[in-house]
Amino acid sequence: MSGDFPYQEIRSLLLEYLAENFESQYVFAVKGVVELAKKHGLYSGPTNSITRIGGPSYDLDGQDFKRVPEIVRQLFWMLLVQGILVFGHDDMNPNWPFYKITEYGESILKQHGPRPYDPDGFLKEFSRINPNADSIVLEYLKEAVYTFNMGCFKASAVMLGCASEQIILILHEIFESAISDPSKKKAFTQSSRWNIYSKFNNLRESLEDMIKAKQLPADLVEVVRSDLISGFELIRRIRNSAGHPDIQSCIRREAIYLNLTFFTEYTRQVLKLVEYFKGHSNRPIGGV
Repeated sequence: MSGDFPYQEIRSLLLEYLAENFESQYVFAVKGVVELAKKHGLYSGPTNSITRIGGPSYDLDGQDFKRVPEIVRQLFWMLLVQGILVFGHDDMNPNWPFYKITEYGESILKQHGPRPYDPDGFLKEFSRINPNADSIVLEYLKEAVYTFNMGCFKASAVMLGCASEQIILILHEIFESAISDPSKKKAFTQSSRWNIYSKFNNLRESLEDMIKAKQLPADLVEVVRSDLISGFELIRRIRNSAGHPDIQSCIRREAIYLNLTFFTEYTRQVLKLVEYFKGHSNRPIGGV
């Protein structure tokens, strides 16, 4: 854990520690972060550990002895603002450096896998699961997860909606290219007007025609009727509520959080369709 130990790694390790320690105090959280870093092979530790006066050994050397505890302290304040924890954990210990995870925080920390509250880890896992994701999708998703962490939930909803729309535009383009019959391709193109919802509806109807004609494998039928349709509509509905001033609505933090966590799997499923149609160009598909 040298002086250039990534900030984002410390954040990920702190969330991992808090998931197993719902109430304690700051100095033990720092120690827990260091121990997890060693466990994961991120840090081997100094030759001689240094003990903080009045607290546990941090096993940190050099500038990390000051740097890592300070980053953890800053992250505690961020998590306080985000409603993940509060300072103090009972009447006898009501203030800092004690802490307690909130009920909302417990619901977040109990979930497995990278969380949107760990944006770098979340984006890294998204790219691992979706290595072929479009760069524009990644740009909008990054904006969505970072604005979420700043408490800008409407902005996050709009950015996530843009990421979802880009996936649909890619699928629409690949599907159109895969239609080998010129007349069917022309009909499909003409049925898709400029706006995203027109393109989505045209794509959905064409895919349904393929399903009726038994032109799609069973696993992709499930993707169309479940992930594609419900996922797009869910993200679009909240995106529209956030992005149109004439629609008076409250964009809840929990709704955006769920959409962000859902987005990785939604993308993976829709990209199955993209890859399928990439491999089936010049075949009589479309049913249009």
